[in-house]
Amino acid sequence: MNPRPVICNTTLLSNFAAIDRVELLLRALSCPTLTTAQVIDEISAGVQAGYAYLETLESLLLSNSSPVEITSLDSNELATFRDLRLRLHAGEASCLAIAFHRRRVLGTDDLAARKIAQAKSVPVIGTLGALVLCRRGLLSLEEANRILQQIINSGYHSPVLRLNEFWK
Repeated sequence: MNPRPVICNTTLLSNFAAIDRVELLLRALSCPTLTTAQVIDEISAGVQAGYAYLETLESLLLSNSSPVEITSLDSNELATFRDLRLRLHAGEASCLAIAFHRRRVLGTDDLAARKIAQAKSVPVIGTLGALVLCRRGLLSLEEANRILQQIINSGYHSPVLRLNEFWK
């Protein structure tokens, strides 16, 4: 049985893009990966604001051969999206609305989105969870800790400095 598809928000994608390792994120998730037009808009705004590392991510997501499917909100999801927009940015709200209605996993590090997802019983994976998935033969603990440090150095506010306690 394949794991449930993951719908990724800007925060998760950009954390791995910041160290040029989006392919590692996608391999770690090892399931269909989606995002939304609202996330693309946030990434494009980041490119316009001068975050050069997002250019490669934007190109990947917009390419015809992108490994990440861009999906749209249906009418039921749109109503939930509008409600969530009162508390979240468009990217988080769109991904959470789709994750809730389609029973997907929400890929985000945004604390507000994670709290709302928990209240709605939507499973969540973030940067740390994706790195922990790498223990399935993608990375050694030492390599994963090195990558975590690179992501932290790029601006990620990690609750832990090492993955040792999660690497079982």
